[in-house]
Amino acid sequence: MPLLESYPAQTEEQKYLMETILSLPAKYRIVIHLFYYEGYTTKEIAEITEQKESTVRSLLTRARQKLKSFIEEELLL
Repeated sequence: MPLLESYPAQTEEQKYLMETILSLPAKYRIVIHLFYYEGYTTKEIAEITEQKESTVRSLLTRARQKLKSFIEEELLL
């Protein structure tokens, strides 16, 4: 089932955020989804994705930075 159907947006802002998340490369999209939407800890995500916990934390940080920069660019347009 497509993610937007699994987690329907309540507002236009939520829909925009979800579409922005879906535009991220898979390695970032996966950790964002598991952390924020499924509620897994970084340790649990590391076990699920078979990565080091430090790698998961780095991916989350980079994903947040990418989302922030993308949103800031859109606001400037």
